[in-house]
Amino acid sequence: MDAGIIKNLKFHYKRLLMKKRLLCYETETPFAINVLHALEWVKIAWESVDDQVIRNCYCHAGFRRVSEGVEEPRLPHSFPLWSNAEDAGLTQGIDWTEFVDVDQCVAVGSSSEGDSVNDILDTVFPETREPLDESTSSDEEDVEEIDTSPPPSFKEAMTSIGSALDYLRTIQGSEAECLKLANIREYMVDQYFKNQKQQRIEQYFKPINEN
Repeated sequence: MDAGIIKNLKFHYKRLLMKKRLLCYETETPFAINVLHALEWVKIAWESVDDQVIRNCYCHAGFRRVSEGVEEPRLPHSFPLWSNAEDAGLTQGIDWTEFVDVDQCVAVGSSSEGDSVNDILDTVFPETREPLDESTSSDEEDVEEIDTSPPPSFKEAMTSIGSALDYLRTIQGSEAECLKLANIREYMVDQYFKNQKQQRIEQYFKPINEN
């Protein structure tokens, strides 16, 4: 995995992250992501890792037949929108490669100094850190605020997907994507009617008042 597979996954994930930042910048909306966004992006990123990349990485690590050649694992080409991010001042003076590898040296296992949070903080901030109050549960502090806003209605969803289709049709060569979105719309319609409670004929008649 360290031969290049994880790096390719990170490449595609960071590409989606930067696209989100650019979109928020262009639309002047706050940049915010949640766990759901991250999980969706990880799935999209993993599906973007080419199977040939995985084969090359395993060959590079020695899992190959003698007759097979070894191709050096390579990252995809640089993110095309990186120059837009640079113009918008979102790159903090680093290049694309540095952005992808920003967490390359982050330790994820046990350290020689110890395993506790206090040991780690003593190593990183030996003189300036405040003592950690271990009586407070870190799990409680890290709980993400749940979005309690109601989901969009079926009518709102249909209006939105219709607008998205109208916009997508203005892009030349987007016929396949338009078809995918149209199929999603039909799926939503099918599910809407499937979930509707079946009406009975009695519901259309009012009882006769015998008095």
